[in-house]
Amino acid sequence: LAIALLFGFFPHDLEKVKKLAFIAIFSITPVLLFTNLSAALQGMQRFKEFGLLTIAPPATLLAALILLYAIDTKSITLENITYSFAGAYIASTITAAIFFKREFNEFSASRFRSYRECAQSIISYGLKAHLANVLSVLNYRLNYYIILALGGSSNLGLFAVTASLCEALWMLSSAAGTIVFPLVAANKD
Repeated sequence: LAIALLFGFFPHDLEKVKKLAFIAIFSITPVLLFTNLSAALQGMQRFKEFGLLTIAPPATLLAALILLYAIDTKSITLENITYSFAGAYIASTITAAIFFKREFNEFSASRFRSYRECAQSIISYGLKAHLANVLSVLNYRLNYYIILALGGSSNLGLFAVTASLCEALWMLSSAAGTIVFPLVAANKD
């Protein structure tokens, strides 16, 4: 938000800012629920569903933006992007809930004294995970702005290419970690 304001990407109309802030705050709930459901699928070693859910939000957002662009090239605004982001996570959360239909039917609150305690536990974990994700993305993107400011666009281009090559290597270990982590965690020894 601060970077958008700093670089002039944010509307200066106060009502529009309030509306976008409300939409962004509203979208936190489906993001948190989606994060918890997809992590649970990973922990349950249901990797096919986990993989589908991993690509669901960005794919849905991309489809929404392509549709907006096809309707009218001027419809790609910050407001429509924010709506599309919220809609992508709502749709992805519904998809995750469909994957959990069997578990929802068999759910027993015996581990928790009440559904409220269960919800508090989920929201507490989700907020921590979301904060860690936001800080990670900020850390990841901040270096681009610093390099652009200090080294210019040519150095930024060089950095972007080398960073994407390193990300390709990271994706291999991340993919292996996605499979190995729940297996190791489930190991009793």
